[in-house]
Amino acid sequence: MGFTLIRNYIADIYFATGNQANESGNPGRAYNFLSSAVSLNPGEPYYRSELGYAAAASASVLIDQESTLSAQLKATAIEETNNILESHPKNVSFFRTAIRTFYMLSTIDKEYTEKTLQILDKTIALSPTDTKLTYNKAIILGQMGKNEEAIEALEQTVKLKPNYRDAHYTLGLFLFETGQKEKAIEEMDTVLKLIPNDPEATEKLEKWQ
Repeated sequence: MGFTLIRNYIADIYFATGNQANESGNPGRAYNFLSSAVSLNPGEPYYRSELGYAAAASASVLIDQESTLSAQLKATAIEETNNILESHPKNVSFFRTAIRTFYMLSTIDKEYTEKTLQILDKTIALSPTDTKLTYNKAIILGQMGKNEEAIEALEQTVKLKPNYRDAHYTLGLFLFETGQKEKAIEEMDTVLKLIPNDPEATEKLEKWQ
């Protein structure tokens, strides 16, 4: 086995270990292994994409303990993610990871909430029938207090996927919050048609009717 193949093989092992650490909620371990993977195979974009997310997650964990290191990790997350998106402008997988990365950054700096929405809109343009994207957009809009826009995103979601239980339920919540009680009740009724005796929808209907 040639030297390059050995390096790439080891890099794959580091990447798999780092990716697993990301998924299990251990960003520091993830960042260390993914950094090693990138060092061994710097031309692999998937490594850098996940490294960006691990850096953002690590920055979030360290914000109150080591602010300088957190800022450095935030800068790494932004640089890696932006570079990947610029070099792969139509890769939906990289855009999905970018959404996670900037949403994580928004937990420590609210200015990245708008950036998250921008990335979401670009991803939706690339994958317009992906209802999870429009649903997540609605959730973020709701967190920003933009309930009317959240309702529009959820209406688009249930139009694309009429049996999306969570979208109907969340739409009902936003409709009720904006004073549209009858429409909110209709959405909870839809949830019960999809899932009879759904406890959350049943509870809301008992309170609202």
